[in-house]
This record gives sequence, C-alpha cells and structure tokens, in this order.
Amino acid sequence: MNNIIFAIALGIIYSFCSCQGPAAGTPAVSQADQNLRNLHKLHRGIESGDLTVVDSIASVSFTDHLPGHTVVGRDSVKIYLRQVHDNIQDFKDSIIAESATDNWIFFMARITGTTKAPMMGKPTNTKLDFTAVRVIKVENGIFVETRAFLDPGDVN
Repeated sequence: MNNIIFAIALGIIYSFCSCQGPAAGTPAVSQADQNLRNLHKLHRGIESGDLTVVDSIASVSFTDHLPGHTVVGRDSVKIYLRQVHDNIQDFKDSIIAESATDNWIFFMARITGTTKAPMMGKPTNTKLDFTAVRVIKVENGIFVETRAFLDPGDVN
C-alpha cells in the first residue's frame, strides 16, 4: 500500500514540476518587467539614433506631452527624437530611477549634452544637464502617451 501511495505522490510531484512557464526553466516575464525592457530599448534607440524601436513599442497615435508643447503621432515623435539626437552633441539620457506596473511606467532621467543648434530654448554650444521625470501610459504592452516634468529653469 505504501508503494502505491508513494508512486501516486511521485506522479503528482512530477506532473507539477513538468508544468513550467513559457520555456522550460525560464520564469515568465511580467508585463511590468517587459514595459521596463521596452523603456530601456527606447533610451538606447534615442541615444544611438536608431529610432526603429519606436515602431514596435509606441502606438500610431502616441502622444508626448512636453513642457510648452505636445507632439502627436508616432511619426512626429520620431522626427522630434531625431532632432534631439542630431542637435545635441554627446547626448546622454541616463535613467536614475524607474518603476512600472502593467499600465504605467514612472522614471527619472538625467539628460546631458551640448547643443549643436538652438534647442529647447537654449542657444548653440550650451551645455545641458537637467533631470526629468516622466510618466508613460501603457495599453496592452504599447506606449500610448507620456508626460515630462522638468524644472522650468532647466529648459527655457
């Protein structure tokens, strides 16, 4: 009798152990973690100038609320980000702190570089060094809207 109980228990344990996530031995990635991965991809793309990543993580109607103006539409946001990349020498966008849920990303970033042309209300050859806080709204894993919060003295 003990052998039968042992065999049944072993079978139950084996069946629970063999039912794993998406890939054997690999834990499933939460939506919040995937949102942070996409955030990191976006920042690497902005710094490198490879904005193709925007197509895979932002909605067609993506809206970027910036101090003083709003950029509407994924293609318009890519044009704006291209201008930032091309007009700020040694551009760095370093994430200081971050947090995410399934539907929201919150992060603080330090932006540094030197303007190569008038940009963000600053003349050519102005050193930039400021901190921004951003909130990104995410729907079904796609970025749909973001808001930037800055000290008005930093950009103007």
